[in-house]
Amino acid sequence: MMTSVEEAQSLKGNVLFHPSFSTPHEFPVFFRSASCRVVSGSMMLSGIASALACIVTDLPESRVGCALSTAVSLVAFYHYGKLISIRDQSGSRVSLSKPGDVPMGQDTSLKIGWQEMAADAVRYSDWGVTLVFLVVELHLLLHGAVEPKWFGIPWAVTLTVSMIALGAYTRFGTDELVPIRSDQKKSLLDGFARLSGLLAFALACVCLFFVMYNLLGNVTTANDPTGGWIFAFSIPWVGYGVVSIVSMIVRQMFSEGYPEALSVFKDIAYGTLDVWSKAVFGVWVATKALGVNETVFSF
Repeated sequence: MMTSVEEAQSLKGNVLFHPSFSTPHEFPVFFRSASCRVVSGSMMLSGIASALACIVTDLPESRVGCALSTAVSLVAFYHYGKLISIRDQSGSRVSLSKPGDVPMGQDTSLKIGWQEMAADAVRYSDWGVTLVFLVVELHLLLHGAVEPKWFGIPWAVTLTVSMIALGAYTRFGTDELVPIRSDQKKSLLDGFARLSGLLAFALACVCLFFVMYNLLGNVTTANDPTGGWIFAFSIPWVGYGVVSIVSMIVRQMFSEGYPEALSVFKDIAYGTLDVWSKAVFGVWVATKALGVNETVFSF
């Protein structure tokens, strides 16, 4: 008959419930990094497809669109490589306990909070480049067929950059509007930080509205050269703001540290939005340039 120590050291049973696999956090590292790898792989395939279409097509406008999609996919692929290293515990100075480790140092939820800061810094630097390219590309898809509602590409780019900067202030300047404890700062500073962060996020939403309405305001069924796909690839941008709102609401309820389930939710939600608005969009642009768009995207 085995002793309790021998049983704990044996290989019998479900490895997920083996004592050596237990951690003070809920989700295993390989799961966190795997979700990012799926997005990274999608970006790589999209970049390859766009690059090949850029080389093959003879149409100048199509070549420009494919080149922009290739750039977007490559930049996103690079940034998701950074996210993978963070989730793999190799890209951040703060590491969570691994199976079999004895928890030491900071509280687990605080470590997750620091890691999430690093992950969101990668996301915002990614958006700061890719969203600008996407805005230009979406306008070029309508060029010659539909005029923007109010202003041209330069102002659309300016508002996009402003939107990202305002959102970054809310995320990093106020830690998603989380209250400041009395032993950290004075209450007056707490009120200013949260109010200014809320105002910055509201202004970011206004910027997004102007960018999208300016792009789509004059598009109708009769004059849309994309057959409705311009709406399919631009309106989901609202989802990024929705995920941010959900994150801020959850953080108000769980302000002690960072809920790991929220971190997982953001990885999956932002990853899904990125795959659609960048990878799938890149493949759509590539198939359009090659003349097989209706065959591949005939839902």
